[in-house]
Amino acid sequence: MLNNQDDSILKQIILTTRISLERNQVKRKNIMNLIRAYGNVMIKHPIKTQCLTTAVLVTTGDIIAQKLIEDQSRLNVKRTAKFALFGLLYVGPSVTYWYRFLDRSFGRSKSIRLKPWQKLIVDQSFFNPAINFFALIILGVLDQKKSTEIVENIQKNYLDIMIASYKIWPLVQLINFYLIPLNYRSVFVAAFSLAWNSYYTWKLGEKSSEYLQNSKANHQD
Repeated sequence: MLNNQDDSILKQIILTTRISLERNQVKRKNIMNLIRAYGNVMIKHPIKTQCLTTAVLVTTGDIIAQKLIEDQSRLNVKRTAKFALFGLLYVGPSVTYWYRFLDRSFGRSKSIRLKPWQKLIVDQSFFNPAINFFALIILGVLDQKKSTEIVENIQKNYLDIMIASYKIWPLVQLINFYLIPLNYRSVFVAAFSLAWNSYYTWKLGEKSSEYLQNSKANHQD
């Protein structure tokens, strides 16, 4: 038999558990509502939604790079804004329209199994080198660098970026082309690429060279 105190404690535990479960259900419903709302917006405005999503994720990648990789005490807002603009006006539209081009170009292939491989080969042979190359130029222009500085930056970073890219993106893109619907391909890539964006923005960020020099000095000490 439970005494009054034990009975009161048991009721309190049951009540607390029920409240917690109800709150979790509300949270799950809210998350599902957000997902459905995002899906509806994606259907109505696919290109705008993909571009905005890419911009948000590129921006997040830069924040991660500054805080976790470079360990900066204060966020460089100007640099983050630059990458937000870069994601919105360059990466987002480029990737979105590229996937649509691939889908139109290889949409009538007789072999369904061959389609993703065709897209992957074309994507990694042409688009991947091009988007990274022009990214270096665009970011240099946004930083108001001289043409000689932009060329020097390309010579310094382009090969490293491409080597790192080919270690990651062929597999990611193969999954993307096989399993992900067209409207969500750029979003899938952008979501998966948070780690890549962190590396990318660190590599191309205006503080990267200073960070590398400090790291080398610390290792030498």
